[in-house]
Amino acid sequence: MKYFLIILGLFSVINLYAQDIPTIIFTPRNGTELTRGNVDGTLNANELTRENVFNAIINDAVSIGEIAFTDCNALISVILPEGLISIGEYAFYKCSSLISVTLPKELISIDYCGFRNCSSLTSVISLNPIPPPLLNNTAFNGIPANCVLYVVDEAAVEAYTNSDWNVFFKDIVICENSIKEYIPNLAVNIYPNPASESTTLSFELEKSCNMKITLTDISGSELMELYNGFADETLFMQTIPTNNLAKGMYFVKILIDGNYIVEKVVVE
Repeated sequence: MKYFLIILGLFSVINLYAQDIPTIIFTPRNGTELTRGNVDGTLNANELTRENVFNAIINDAVSIGEIAFTDCNALISVILPEGLISIGEYAFYKCSSLISVTLPKELISIDYCGFRNCSSLTSVISLNPIPPPLLNNTAFNGIPANCVLYVVDEAAVEAYTNSDWNVFFKDIVICENSIKEYIPNLAVNIYPNPASESTTLSFELEKSCNMKITLTDISGSELMELYNGFADETLFMQTIPTNNLAKGMYFVKILIDGNYIVEKVVVE
């Protein structure tokens, strides 16, 4: 399962995944719809309104049901999975501490009041170049007027500007340093992920190449150089030590002959 997060080059990045802020993983207990009563492990519905702040990663969900995170005042950021296609009514209504959300490219609809009254929201990143319909045009009612919408390219800026999204976002700009695949057909595997002591990066190289691999934190600062040199056409494997890293989210950047791909790794 892949996830998408954006590091904004011109945006003052808050380290949402600092060691003292827990990250909680949500998985649907049955089926593929994450609802308030269908959460596996970690939290139950009553605990969603707890006071201690946390970040959320949502696993294996095709849809997020109505009121799934309503009044979850402790939620600071949420990462939605690749393959998510819909966000239901009031799904994140009144998540008053929510700062940032990244919407995957497969998303095709946000229902009534999906993010209404998220009063701390500063950035929304949409990876779908075509604006998903905002059902009833209330999805982002009550968000701050200065909340910025980041999109993937110039064509997407024009598309969102000429859509209902323009009602809620006056600043619609291209993401700089967006995390997206720039190397087609490179199937990257990182296992285990989340990791504790170490994890292994592996992928098949279709041809010999010059390659550099680095590990960065969420702000984009390089923490370690994992590989730098010529690589033969073969199955490439590299161990990444994580035992000295604080709990949180990191990124593996693979640069091959001037093109790159970025993958997420979580340390727990």
